[in-house]
Amino acid sequence: MYIEMTKESFTGNREIDAHHRHLVESFNAFLGAFRLRKQKEELGPLLDNLVDYATYHFSAEELWMMDMRYPDVAAHIEEHAAFVRRLSDIQRNFAAGRPAVSLEVLAFLSSWLKTHMRKSDAQVTSYCRKSGQCAKAA
Repeated sequence: MYIEMTKESFTGNREIDAHHRHLVESFNAFLGAFRLRKQKEELGPLLDNLVDYATYHFSAEELWMMDMRYPDVAAHIEEHAAFVRRLSDIQRNFAAGRPAVSLEVLAFLSSWLKTHMRKSDAQVTSYCRKSGQCAKAA
């Protein structure tokens, strides 16, 4: 369930690739702490970091897509928004002391991130390369 950076995780944009690495590290840190049954006081800041960084990264990625006039930007933005809504729900429930995090939820988040980077972001990368804009972004 841990996420590994593979060649499919890279976009060719140094900033976005650094974001992907940080996002993966943040997710893996939270997953590791959860698996070690760390207390809420330790898990809370890790979850907050994951939510905050995902939001920051998605905003930067969306600006990159808009700058290059990526044709499916609206659908990609909606994917991001749905993921952030799910993460925010988990964060709110966790903060309120309600059961919010389980291995099933973490497996979903892991799968979503991997699929998104390796499929949706790969489509953006393909467009970037075909349009000749990746050289400007890298």
